[in-house]
Amino acid sequence: MACERSSVSLPLITRSHSDILLEDCSDIEYSQLLEQFLNNEIQKTKDHQSEERFAIHKACMGKLIERLPGYRLLLTAIQSEYESFSEALQRGETEGLYLESKLINLKGEKGTLRNYKDRIADLCHKLKLIEIDNTRIEEQILDFKRKREEEKAERLKLALETGAVRHKMTSKQRCLLLRHLTLEQSTNIDTLRNELAVLEASVQEMQMSSNKQFLPRAHKEKLEEDLKSREKVYEKVGETHEDLKSRLHNLKAALLATTSYCNSTVETRSLADVVELALAGRNYKMPQVSTRTSIIPAPSSLDEDLAKERETQKMLDYMDKFNELMTDRRYEKAAVHAANSPKGTLRTSETLQQFKAVSHTNTSGSPLLFYCETLMATIEPHNDKPNISDSLECAQCILQHGKLDLLAQWLAADSLTCSVPLGRAIENSINEVAQRRLCFSLAQTVYTRCAAHREAALSMCRQGRPFGAMRYAQEVANFQQEDFQFLLETVRTSELALTLIHTCPPVLSLDSILTALQQDQDNLVAFYKELACHPNLHQLVCTDSQTSQERWLEIVHQCQELDLQTQSEAIMLIVSAKQS
Repeated sequence: MACERSSVSLPLITRSHSDILLEDCSDIEYSQLLEQFLNNEIQKTKDHQSEERFAIHKACMGKLIERLPGYRLLLTAIQSEYESFSEALQRGETEGLYLESKLINLKGEKGTLRNYKDRIADLCHKLKLIEIDNTRIEEQILDFKRKREEEKAERLKLALETGAVRHKMTSKQRCLLLRHLTLEQSTNIDTLRNELAVLEASVQEMQMSSNKQFLPRAHKEKLEEDLKSREKVYEKVGETHEDLKSRLHNLKAALLATTSYCNSTVETRSLADVVELALAGRNYKMPQVSTRTSIIPAPSSLDEDLAKERETQKMLDYMDKFNELMTDRRYEKAAVHAANSPKGTLRTSETLQQFKAVSHTNTSGSPLLFYCETLMATIEPHNDKPNISDSLECAQCILQHGKLDLLAQWLAADSLTCSVPLGRAIENSINEVAQRRLCFSLAQTVYTRCAAHREAALSMCRQGRPFGAMRYAQEVANFQQEDFQFLLETVRTSELALTLIHTCPPVLSLDSILTALQQDQDNLVAFYKELACHPNLHQLVCTDSQTSQERWLEIVHQCQELDLQTQSEAIMLIVSAKQS
């Protein structure tokens, strides 16, 4: 309001008005002329132009103070009190507009909460209907199973009665009948041979599994004794190794001393003395040896080669154990074995693909799911987070089994490498309405961590959080105008459109917003209704330089077509005032 007051041109009473205000007239005549001038100026102004009326009264008051110097103090005090009262009124009007806008926002939040409550009640009603339908379907299934068993018993009884005429079976023979085979199949040799082969394979597999998984307690004691004996053997081998290393060092020294003695022509000592000096470790300068002399490598290089060979053999044994577990279909132990591999040898994409391949053929459970859970549980001790592709595979496996809570734990522990495909996979996994908000929240977390700001803002809008999305776009993502345009064109809602014009200044023009909402009639009508209640509608229209006059007329005409007469009149008045 202060800005508007400074822009108003104040009517000043100067020497040009000497024809109506004469300094040599009496005070009564001067007051009458001043009152007549005040009434004429007031009639020229409009009723809503309070700033100009205030300026006219102020100018007249100043002239009256100059005319009556004896009453200067009194009139100055009255003028000061009047101006203070006027400023208080204007400040109250400004605060009233601000509080009105806050009240509208609170009213919108209350409506959103009411919609959520109505939606919850609707979903509870649908859930009751589904439970009733499930109960009815279960009763029908039980009835169908009971009828099927009765029909099967009648057919079996009829077959047995018919067979009793031709061939009377004993009770032992009846017990040998397989329940899943018919009477004709039970008497067919080829069918029985195939069934026998299947049973023998099952027995062999059960025996193999029993021998590997279930062993008597005495076997554990035997293994402990075997381990102790192997440790003793290992200690003896270590002692023998140290002895051999010492002997190798002595032989090498003796060999070098002998070679030097044979190649030397000035040596005065005997061969025994030279060897004894070399073994004693005294300072003995040996002559140069020819290049044809074979020199045994140093013991340190032998130890390094031996250590590398042992490490390589250990890795090969570890991988052989993993392959053996996979071959025996002991997938849970294989997953634990691979996840805890030394130096992350088996924590690779190839291992994950192996578990993924066997998951299609295994019916008892998902080996890939167990491997993913084990892999994520062992990230902290190994400090080995999966890459982008492996993180996507693990997340897709979890989403297929509907374990969103487990995926949320992984993201909270920062166990996955976030990427845009991972966020889209989470968004595309929404199967139920109840999971919609959680999925979009998880996708928002993924997009935020990988700096995909557009996708993160879209997830917030799809959660029903347009104000949060706007705050994120301005404070974190630093959105430009084309980013806001993309956001509105993707999520065409009246709530988001109103949020875009609530900023100061608005990030998009009204023309751009209405063009984006043109294809959604319901949101367009809702936006028009809320736009008419906007507290700063006059300023919003006046400061919009991107929307042309013709476009404003089209907007007014569109409001009239949608039976929004109040909105069209409000916009038309503002546009007319702006044009004048």
